Amino acid sequence: MKIIHLLSGLIAMCAIAAQAKAETRWKVINAESELSFQVKIGGSLAKGRFDDWSADIIYDPERPASATVAVEITLSSAMINVPQAQSLIKTAEWLDVTVHPNARFVGGGFQRVGEDKLSQKGMLTLKGVDVPVELLGSIDISGETAQAAFVAMLDRATFNIGNDNPGVNQIIEIGIAINALRVQD
Repeated sequence: MKIIHLLSGLIAMCAIAAQAKAETRWKVINAESELSFQVKIGGSLAKGRFDDWSADIIYDPERPASATVAVEITLSSAMINVPQAQSLIKTAEWLDVTVHPNARFVGGGFQRVGEDKLSQKGMLTLKGVDVPVELLGSIDISGETAQAAFVAMLDRATFNIGNDNPGVNQIIEIGIAINALRVQD
């Protein structure tokens, strides 16, 4: 009888451990999400976005430090609201989409910053350069849906983007707005 209780206990512990290790995946709703950027050109704020990108997100609000995020961006999908900049953004001096067609961000767990903000540190690979990047923002989960909004600041010189253009601000703000659905396993 003791062996049956022992085995029952071991089976229950394994089930609990398996449940604790279960990954909570999220599928981005692309039509309701945006990966954007903005930068000052001269005295005006230029706004742009990437139309082709995907994200693999594992996030459990009970264990934010165990999260992982991987984002793949097709650089040729970049659009900007300044016609002169649009004609240049994909060239070798800027994003160099012929040689470097994709950018990638891989982030680890989230850390709480204050009551309602999160920070995620990760690595951005852009134009063959790997640079640590920090995202700051929030995630709001309601049932099976999640909304997230994060920003990051990038120094374009770090990635050798448009270095011969002093009229363009050195810092580029990246914005991520995501609507996602919990994926049921």
